[in-house]
Amino acid sequence: MSMDCLPWVADHAVFGTVLLPGAALVELVSVAGSRVGCSRVAELTLVAPFVVPEQGGLHLRVTVGTAGDGGLREVFVHSRPELAGAESGEWTEHAVGVVEVETAGTLAGPVAESWPPAGAVAVDCDGLYERLAESGYGYGPALQGLQRCWSLDGSVFAEVVLGFTDVERGSFAFHPVLADGALHALLPGLLDSGGDVALPFSWAGVQVCADAVGVDALRVVLRPVGENSWSMRASDAAGREVLSVEMVTTRPVAAEALRQAGSQGVHQLFTVQWAPLSADGETVAIAQPGRVALIGAVSNSVGESIDRYESLADLQSALDGGAPAPAVVVSGLSFRPGTRPGATQSAIVEATRLVQDFLADGRLSAGRLVVLAQNVAGVQGAQVDPAMSAAWGLLGVAQSENPDRIVLVDWDEGEVTEDGVARFLGAAEPQLAVRAGELLVPRLVRLAGDGHSSLVSSEEQPRGPQALADGGTVLVTGGTGVLGSLAARHLVAEHGVAHLLLASRRGLEA
Repeated sequence: MSMDCLPWVADHAVFGTVLLPGAALVELVSVAGSRVGCSRVAELTLVAPFVVPEQGGLHLRVTVGTAGDGGLREVFVHSRPELAGAESGEWTEHAVGVVEVETAGTLAGPVAESWPPAGAVAVDCDGLYERLAESGYGYGPALQGLQRCWSLDGSVFAEVVLGFTDVERGSFAFHPVLADGALHALLPGLLDSGGDVALPFSWAGVQVCADAVGVDALRVVLRPVGENSWSMRASDAAGREVLSVEMVTTRPVAAEALRQAGSQGVHQLFTVQWAPLSADGETVAIAQPGRVALIGAVSNSVGESIDRYESLADLQSALDGGAPAPAVVVSGLSFRPGTRPGATQSAIVEATRLVQDFLADGRLSAGRLVVLAQNVAGVQGAQVDPAMSAAWGLLGVAQSENPDRIVLVDWDEGEVTEDGVARFLGAAEPQLAVRAGELLVPRLVRLAGDGHSSLVSSEEQPRGPQALADGGTVLVTGGTGVLGSLAARHLVAEHGVAHLLLASRRGLEA
């Protein structure tokens, strides 16, 4: 479920949050129920807003239970972000209800004897959607289907059209945009009374006729049946009844509630989690890599096929003397930066020279470079060495420019063995970590629903807006570009920053 598969959904927004109309959930449930002979929706209650993300989509699940007393079946509607993966991510429950076998003879007779009924008073609909937008209903062109409206003795009569061409309209039991537009006929009265923004949240006795498929215009009659509750009957242009609802009930909705619903599981950030490679269900291949040249500050090595060299230059001198080229070069970054000044620069210079010299030597063009480093990836909560981490980042760039030539390993100083090198290569991963002989791999995981990483204990998680400047100035590098301007706006709006310094390579020319 996404805006790409149903573009008209983007035009159904309330307080700036795009929602799947409740009528769409009713249609889904009716279709799901029809698969087991229970197309009539006895009742359906919305329990959480169905927020449609601006990017990406949602996995949608409609579950119909087994038949109970009288043939009634429970039904549930859930969603979860599609990026959560096939086997992960929590499902959010949006609606619960009951479906039943269709009642014979419910859809019979004309919606009204004459149209519009004699004595009905026309309701002014000019500028309606502009007025609704000022109140919080953000209905775009595709959802502006209400054409004319009348009232008589408390009942509302309306004409609704599908205001756009939808090639998929024949795939709906009834088009949700038409059913949602029918309820727009209640909104002029809501605006005139100064009522709060309200949305339908429960439906009862919904029955759909087969003639509803492909219909692009409706005549609708809405009659009050209780406080904030209405019955609805709808017919096509020929007067055939196509949809009947015994009761639909609306209730006020708050902007903050929609905003919070939109922030859970959809508009979230991701973090990197190091997980055992075996957890992915993968088997690490063990294929002997051939001759291995071990260079740099790797103190422990075991294996008859491992040749040791103090530096890459020493290996190249051996090649000059006729030594065979190794299939794999394993190098540990020799620099131990600690905290002394210039540590980051020294680490980057060493990493740059290593990878450039390796890639430039044509005799090593068929080989691969495995770089061992420590404290670079924050594996299992380990403290990251900033200088080594910078070198790791630079090597990651070299990886992207030279696919399948470089493997990066955050190493715990265990022995380097032939089988160990074979496992590094057999894992077919560009980056690995080794802890007590176990291979770990980086994977993106969605942050927890409260916006904080689930990898951090609740005691350690910051709560509430964090003060960043406390009256000082915040420097934003790259601040004159599109992303920089968004970051600057966020700092002002969400963190109360009053002074910003935006810097970029182009400066005032940006």
